[in-house]
Amino acid sequence: MSAKPAAKWPVILLAFVMVTAQLWANPRAEYSAGREALEDRDYYRAVERFAAALETNPDYLEALVGMTEAYYRLEEYDEALEYSGRAQRLARRDPAVLALAGQVHLALGSIQEAHELFDAAVAADPNSVEGRIGLAELAIAQGNTARALERYRDVVRLNPHERQALLSLALVYEARGELETAEEYVQLALEHHRRHPAVQMLAAEYYYRRRDYDSAIRHAQSTLSLRSAHQEALLLLGAVSLHRERWAEAIAYMEQLLGLRRRYPAAWYVKAIAHRGLGEIDTALSAFEAALEVEPEAETVRYALEQLVLQALDLEDKRRAEYAAYHFRQAERLENQNYFRRALASYRRGLRLDPYNREARIGYADMHRAHGHRATYLQQLEVLTELGFEDEFITDRIEASRALLRDEVAARWSIAQFDLERDRVQVSLFTIPHRNEPLYPASDLDLAQTLRDELLAYERVAVSGSPRIVDDYAEAFRAAREDGSQYFAIVQFVEEDRRVSVRAELYLSRTGSELGQVHSQREGNVRVRAALARVAEGIGARVPLLGRLVERDFGRGVVSLGRLDGLEQDDELIIVRRSAVIPRSGEGGYLYDGGDKVGSFLVTAVDDLIAEGEIRREDFVDTINVGDTVVYKGDLAEASETVRMFPPLYRRIRSIQ
Repeated sequence: MSAKPAAKWPVILLAFVMVTAQLWANPRAEYSAGREALEDRDYYRAVERFAAALETNPDYLEALVGMTEAYYRLEEYDEALEYSGRAQRLARRDPAVLALAGQVHLALGSIQEAHELFDAAVAADPNSVEGRIGLAELAIAQGNTARALERYRDVVRLNPHERQALLSLALVYEARGELETAEEYVQLALEHHRRHPAVQMLAAEYYYRRRDYDSAIRHAQSTLSLRSAHQEALLLLGAVSLHRERWAEAIAYMEQLLGLRRRYPAAWYVKAIAHRGLGEIDTALSAFEAALEVEPEAETVRYALEQLVLQALDLEDKRRAEYAAYHFRQAERLENQNYFRRALASYRRGLRLDPYNREARIGYADMHRAHGHRATYLQQLEVLTELGFEDEFITDRIEASRALLRDEVAARWSIAQFDLERDRVQVSLFTIPHRNEPLYPASDLDLAQTLRDELLAYERVAVSGSPRIVDDYAEAFRAAREDGSQYFAIVQFVEEDRRVSVRAELYLSRTGSELGQVHSQREGNVRVRAALARVAEGIGARVPLLGRLVERDFGRGVVSLGRLDGLEQDDELIIVRRSAVIPRSGEGGYLYDGGDKVGSFLVTAVDDLIAEGEIRREDFVDTINVGDTVVYKGDLAEASETVRMFPPLYRRIRSIQ
């Protein structure tokens, strides 16, 4: 009897060993996949794979280093800082880890900390290439190119073939105007690393900047021979073709590039310019529209499209009227569905194309009046008189409208508040088909579109383009970054005969970190709309307020936030230098550099979309300007590190991989 338990020990031990091996094999596989993605410059996939490795083993040093590198390449330095700190705790004297931490601190503007870490790396290993390169980049960040050259030459003396040092020397000498020496280092890098795509690409970019297009083409094509899907090389070849007015050639390159990355605004833009050069107006307009579909806020693309319409199409051209009619129809449909703000935007777009359309402009004005926006109604009637429409219908309504406007904020400041460009926070929406269980086949995208429509009710939110189907988190992360959105949500739908469940995972686009989930389960006849409305409400509640100072008169001013944003009298806002805040991980809200806070704003009167208040400067010297950013006091947190502006050369060198 006593022998039986003992006989089980080999089986138990074997099972233990197998389970343990499996636990440790998975992190290694995930790490290898992450490292491979990092080498392929697929940083989104790298983040996903390294995170998977760390989920099983939080102290996996190599994965922590990989995660630091991935976030560093994505220029998300606060996230990189966290992972580099964890790596340092595990390997305090590893020169490579120390140097990487120094790179992160340097990118954040922490000069002293970066210097100490680079020095520590060199102290741990006097031949540390990473530490010495870090010291060279530190000198560049401080504008001391002479010191940087000295540091890089030290590296080359230690290792004459060191690729990053050779390329950096070429860029530094180019920045100093010493072009012959710069080209010597370009050629030296090519001599030792001709089979490396980054070297060929840097050479292509170097010669492109020098307008030596033959050499630029040769090296870009060499880049493609080493990595056939190299997007930057194809884009550069397209740009060279534009410079040479080889329109068909540019189109061919962009078709190839769009075959690799369909949602690439720059490629669509180059393609549109080439079609314009060929005089193919319709095709050029279609290409511009494709770029705007990918990135609706691309002002350069939108300007080019509108200019092409204005320049190439006469006012009598029916195509102009068709463009406008589409927007007017869209406005009417949106108004009928109570999507008021979007309807206004459609009217505005249509009137740009067809500015003399009397009925459309009256319809636009009537929308404002119907919703109690009397000042904007008056403004649009006055525009009609400026266009020559001074009939009795219009003049009577102008006179009546002026009598109704007294002490509103918009009237006192003469601001057409609904014509102001709103500072909405951009959210990208995605759904992953294999996660969904829709009641109707392939209906998940339609459900996502309905959620988008629900989100349009929230003044602070704008959805980037249309919802998209993606294969996984990494693809959504990448697409959200390409959109330029601040947040993205992955939405899941499970629908049965009498019950629906909608779940949205909300992420920060710049880091991919999860901010939380919103879940709604509903039954009944209106269950789908109710569930979607609840999820939209949850997403809207998690998006922090963002506006700007639009007018100022000494100690008083007007901001682009109002009653519809939840603003109330006596609320306090913080004023930060223009575009100097970024969405914050974890708690939500915004992050800013302490030196960028310039004042505060106490709300004294609130209108629908604007508010008046008292301006209080932060320092003795008044540095507050119209256009500066305003946020709720509770939505702002000072960054732990001071972010500095570095010379362009620093960013170019930092991009070398």
